Amino acid sequence: MKSKHLLTTLSFTLLLLSCSPVIYYLGDNYDPTSNVEVFYDAAQVKKEYRVMGHMTKEISLRSESDKKAMVKEAQKRGADGIIFSDLSMSADKKSEQVSVKAELIKYL
Repeated sequence: MKSKHLLTTLSFTLLLLSCSPVIYYLGDNYDPTSNVEVFYDAAQVKKEYRVMGHMTKEISLRSESDKKAMVKEAQKRGADGIIFSDLSMSADKKSEQVSVKAELIKYL
């Protein structure tokens, strides 16, 4: 009976993990930062910086929490700022899911 309960719990946990949104990141890591400035165009950034990495995430257009999750990930990676860029719609026009790309920046 315990093994059946354990199997059910494990299956449910794996289901939740497989549905959780994934943030893909390629770049450098630094000590975490407490504040990340948010930009939507590189021209908005008034300080000198270098791009420290690139991030991609599938998001829902109606969810502010997806943007917050990306900013939080940028903090964990040690970014000083995040520049949101490309939005790509899925081939299924009925879906509200889009892919958003961002650059993480480190001030010089």
